Amino acid sequence: MIIGSGWAKSMKMKVPGGASTRPTSAKVRAAALNTLAPWLDDANVLDVFAGAGAMGIEALSRGAKACVFVESGKQALRCLHDNVTELKRRAEKQQLEVPSIHVLGSDASSTGDRLKHIFKPDVIFIDPPYIDVAKWIDDLVIPLRANSHPDTILMLEHDNCQPTLDRLASGVSGWKLVKQKTYSDTMLSLFECEGE
Repeated sequence: MIIGSGWAKSMKMKVPGGASTRPTSAKVRAAALNTLAPWLDDANVLDVFAGAGAMGIEALSRGAKACVFVESGKQALRCLHDNVTELKRRAEKQQLEVPSIHVLGSDASSTGDRLKHIFKPDVIFIDPPYIDVAKWIDDLVIPLRANSHPDTILMLEHDNCQPTLDRLASGVSGWKLVKQKTYSDTMLSLFECEGE
């Protein structure tokens, strides 16, 4: 896996082996980041189910100022820490300001409580296990509204199977669905934070 754009372009990422982590494909990652590009400059980014950290690291490479990564898998966490260390090394080598990075090695369900001590995110990226998307919409996406500000943008990567589509069609409290795009069996859904 390689970072495809920004000041960390061509950085090779360490990735966990096995089937416990499902990396976002390069095509989907590029599409997601191109969609989020208008909001990335100087942004505080939250990357939940971060895996090895490719989404958050590429967001930082494209101009975000800070990122909180949330990942609970031990293998993925080891890779994530190594990748963050390499990103910081590259920033220092290029005499760039090293971005603010927090790695939360915890279950995604505790994200909201821990996040309020760090920042309110401008951009949120969530890539839950496809089998549990509906659960995470209720247990994570909806509660994150309380820790967001009125301009926060949220992108959810998920499967495009009927149960997930039905759950999204019923509405996501606190979030307005503004765009969806399908890439094979993967869908990206972009939400804007709804006003108070």
